[in-house]
Amino acid sequence: MLIKEYNKSDALDRYAIIAVGSRAITAVRTIFENDVIKEHFSLYECENIPLGCGGDVTVGKQKTEENLANDKILCRLICKKAFIVSTLGGGTGTGGAPVITKYLFDRGINLTNIVTLPLKFEGSAKLEKCQAAINEMSLYAVNTVGINNDLCKQMFRGRLGDDYFANIYSFIEKTIMDAVGLSNEPKPQSKLPWYKRLFGFRK
Repeated sequence: MLIKEYNKSDALDRYAIIAVGSRAITAVRTIFENDVIKEHFSLYECENIPLGCGGDVTVGKQKTEENLANDKILCRLICKKAFIVSTLGGGTGTGGAPVITKYLFDRGINLTNIVTLPLKFEGSAKLEKCQAAINEMSLYAVNTVGINNDLCKQMFRGRLGDDYFANIYSFIEKTIMDAVGLSNEPKPQSKLPWYKRLFGFRK
């Protein structure tokens, strides 16, 4: 697993976001277009490259443990609160996020996990693996926020295109900003209030 620093906030020792897996990295890079997020948060990315883990949770866990044994980045992380964002269902997020959660917990960091669940049609076996990962992460995090993609699909009228993912990203952004009391600060890049973006309203 490659761990790298994507953005370093000038507001040192405040807040951090750790994105685990390629889909989580895409989501978090999107919310880092928000100037408030960029100002107050540092972003760290954890990804198994170039081919991921082939959906194998065991491989994801093993690669993460091997990398953390020689970690030179997250071991230096000092902050008031960190958010670990992962999309569960594949190997990197489902296998790696619990390992990273414990790793940071052991360093005394206050943690919140934000995870997305796979869709029901992907099978019960995958859902069971994801639930096991959530149970493990919950041992070390103060809070775990789960995003149920099946429910979101219903709320967003069944669309799984760009609008759907934009709404998910907005929900993650709002969850993080609420948790640290930044929601009242201006977000100039957003033309709609968060609740209108979340539920798909248009002008």
